[in-house]
Amino acid sequence: MIPSTNKRHTNDVPVAADGTVARETFGACRTGSLALAQRGQETAPDGKKTMKYYKAINPISKLPKNTLCFNETKNIDDSEMLKINYDADFRFDDIIKISVDKDPKIKEYKEFDFNLSNSGIQIVSEYFKDIIGDNDITFFEIETINYKTKRKYYVMKINKFYDCVDEAKSEIRYWTKENTNIKERVGKYENLMKFVIDDNKVGEAKIFRLKKYFPAIIIRDDLREKIIKNKITGIDFIDTWELK
Repeated sequence: MIPSTNKRHTNDVPVAADGTVARETFGACRTGSLALAQRGQETAPDGKKTMKYYKAINPISKLPKNTLCFNETKNIDDSEMLKINYDADFRFDDIIKISVDKDPKIKEYKEFDFNLSNSGIQIVSEYFKDIIGDNDITFFEIETINYKTKRKYYVMKINKFYDCVDEAKSEIRYWTKENTNIKERVGKYENLMKFVIDDNKVGEAKIFRLKKYFPAIIIRDDLREKIIKNKITGIDFIDTWELK
């Protein structure tokens, strides 16, 4: 385990040396790649097979320049909206109105099933919603106010949060009193360079977030295979142990 020595922040939001945390916090459309994954199925010392988990990613570098990019919400403050990523009790009763980035040079945008907005919320298509099923997820319908999309979209709220990182086997930078003035962050993860999921702590959950590092979306292998089989677009998976 690696204690944090990083002290660069923007409005007290962490900016890792490689920019990883900033990209995950503010969104991938403008700032780069999001996320990584958990190592594949392995055999434990006692011979027991452990489940594979992956961290979902938006493969921004692979997407075309005319990718539809969701911007800011209009009928709910962005800072309030971000609670959807870490507050299990978040609720919003109205249709969420959101703008999209528009470039006068682009006449038609390419739409994908799995998207990260510039404000840091996960937006998915109705097709993704139908394929993924319930799985302890709440979907909030959205309306784009300055562009008519071909698909119907939803903000995705993952309801399961687990403290399940095997810290003894992972490479972690922690928030400390020295690198944040927000006391609720102390002891949580500033960044996960490489990490392992303890599947004994997640039960049968197929998709969830980490309690100590909410930007990460973790997906179990059988759900990942379903996503790949049904050709969900805009999503990819990378082994967390390859994370730099």
